[in-house]
Amino acid sequence: MKYFKYLICVLLILFNNKYLFSQFIIKKISSDISNSIRYSNEKIDTVLLPFFDDFSSYNDTIPKNNFWSNSKSILIKDLPDNKSPSIGVAVFDGINQYGIPYNESSEYTGLADTLSSNFINLESFSSKDSIYLSFLWKINNFSEFPDDNDSIRLQFLNKENNWETIWKTIGVQSNQNEYFKHEIFHLKEKYLHNNYRFRFQNFGKLNGPFDSWVIDYIYLNSNRKSNDTIFVDRTLTYKPKNIFGSFTSIPMEHLVNNSDLFLDSINVGFNNLNNQIQPIEFSCIIYDLFNNSIIDTLSWEEPLNPIAQGFERRILSTKILAKEKIPIDKDSLNLKIKFFMNSGDTIINGIDYRINDTVVNINKINDYLSYDDEKAEFAAGINQEDGEVVVMYILKQVDTITHIDLYFPKIYPMSDNKKLELVLYKKLNENRINLITNNLINIRSNNNYNSFKLISPLIVNDTIYIGYKQFDDDFIPIGLDKNNNNSDKIFFNTNGSWEQNNLINGSLMIRPKFSRVENFITKTESIINDNLNIYPNPSYNKLKLNYYVDQFSIYDQNGKRLIFKNEKSNEININGLDAGNYIILLKYKNKIYKKRIIKLPEAF
Repeated sequence: MKYFKYLICVLLILFNNKYLFSQFIIKKISSDISNSIRYSNEKIDTVLLPFFDDFSSYNDTIPKNNFWSNSKSILIKDLPDNKSPSIGVAVFDGINQYGIPYNESSEYTGLADTLSSNFINLESFSSKDSIYLSFLWKINNFSEFPDDNDSIRLQFLNKENNWETIWKTIGVQSNQNEYFKHEIFHLKEKYLHNNYRFRFQNFGKLNGPFDSWVIDYIYLNSNRKSNDTIFVDRTLTYKPKNIFGSFTSIPMEHLVNNSDLFLDSINVGFNNLNNQIQPIEFSCIIYDLFNNSIIDTLSWEEPLNPIAQGFERRILSTKILAKEKIPIDKDSLNLKIKFFMNSGDTIINGIDYRINDTVVNINKINDYLSYDDEKAEFAAGINQEDGEVVVMYILKQVDTITHIDLYFPKIYPMSDNKKLELVLYKKLNENRINLITNNLINIRSNNNYNSFKLISPLIVNDTIYIGYKQFDDDFIPIGLDKNNNNSDKIFFNTNGSWEQNNLINGSLMIRPKFSRVENFITKTESIINDNLNIYPNPSYNKLKLNYYVDQFSIYDQNGKRLIFKNEKSNEININGLDAGNYIILLKYKNKIYKKRIIKLPEAF
C-alpha cells in the first residue's frame, strides 16, 4: 500500500481530531439529490448485438442509453492523461452515483459499485457463433489505490438465472500499471439465452472514493476470436486543454492587455487502437457559445505529420487563438472549443467508431480568474481552529479585487452558517498582513460558487494569496476540481507556518473577482514620467508641480479616492490627510501619470 493512500485514509478517518492529524483533507462530495430519482427496482430492457460502449458520449453522468439497467451506481468521468482508450471511463469506488458513500463507517468494506447490462437476447446463437465479451481496465490513478483486500469482478448470468464469476482481480501492486489491460472471454452455451446479462462489481471501502478502478471499451459481439483485441478505431482521449494555459477563465481586460502571456495552443490526446498506420486530419474551431458564431479556426483539416503509426499515442496541438479575433467589445464571453478529426473511422459491424472523434471544452472570459471547470468532484479543506487555506494567483496587471468566490459543496454534516474570515496576502511569511480584515462570511453549502463582496475593494498586482481562516476544528469543505491540476498553487496553515500542498491533485475552487469601482483605482492606465515632478516629497502639508496639470486624484493604499480636483493647478494641498503613503494620479495633456507621495506627521 502506498504512502499516499495511507495518508489520505488517515485524513478522512481522523479529520475530527486536531491532535491526531491536522493537515489538508480531501473528501468526495454529494450531489444535490433533492430532485434525483432513486431506483428501488431495476428497469430492464432487451438489447441485441452488437453491444459496444466506450463511454465517450456521456458528460460526467451515469449511463443513460439502452445498454445499461437503471440500477446502476456508476459515474462516467473524463480523467485527463490517464492513458484511456478514448475519452470517458466508468469509475468504480466506494460512492454511489450521487457521490454519497455507501457506508459512513470507516471500518466497513464490501460490495460497492455495480454496472449491469440490460437483457441481451442470445437465444438464437450457439457456441459456434463465437461470441466474445472484451473490455479494458486499470486501477484509477486519480484516486486511492485498492490493495490486496479489494477487488473488481465480471459476472455472467447463466440459463438458470444464476450469476457466475468469470473474471476477478485484486489491488496488488503488480496491477498498478500506467496502461489499461485488455481482457476477452468466450460465452459458453450456458450463457446463450434470451435473458443473458453481464455485470461489473467492485469490493472495497464503502466510506468514500477509495479502492478505485476504471473500466472502458466494453464490446460484446459474435464472430470474434480470442485474440480480437485490435480495433479499426482512432480516438481522442481527453477534452481540449485550456486556451488560457492554466486558467479556465480570465477577465477581458487582462486578456487584451496581456494576450501573449495568457493565450496558449490547444492540446488533445490522440490514440490509434489499430495496428496499421493511418493518415488523419484534425480541426479545431473556437465558437461564441451564446450565438454559436465562429471566433477563430485554429486548425482546419490539418494533416497529422508524421503519419500516425499503429498503436501510437500522440498529443495533437493547434496554433494559438489570434488576439485580433477576440470580440473585445464584450465584458463576458463563453468560448466553446470544438476539436474533431477525420480519422477514416466508419461504421463496422454495426458499431459507429466515429463517436469518439470529437471533444469539446468551455473556457470563459468573465470578471474573475479561475483554475477550475466549475465542477467539483471532491471537497478539500482543513480541520484546525485558526487554520487558513489560500490559493495563489499571479496577476499580469494591476486591478481592483472586489469579491472573493468560494465553492461550498454539500458534505454531511453540513457546514451551513458557520463563519469564515476572508484573507488576502501579498506574502506568506511571519510578517504577513491580511489586507481585507474583518471580512466575515457565512458558509452556504449549495454545490456552487458563492460570491462574497469585500468591505473595501483592494488594488492588487503581481502575486496574491486569497482564501479563508476558520474558527473551529470542524472540517470546512471547499470544492476541488480534479480535471485541472493546479495543486502547487494551494497553501495551508494549521500550526503557525505555511505549507505548500503536496497531498492532493486538483484545483481548489477559490477565485478572485475584479471590477471597476467608482472612486477607486481600477486599472493600469497610469504612466510614469520623470519630467513631471512633485516636490517636496515627503511633505507636511503642500506639494508643488513643475507643470500645471488638468486634474488630480489622491488615493490611499487600498485604492480609495480621498481627494479629487478637476481644474488646472500646480499646487496640491494635503494638509487634511493623515501621515502615511498615498498614490496620486495626475492628468496632463490627456495622459494619466501615477506618483507616490508621503505625508509627514505634523511637526511640533
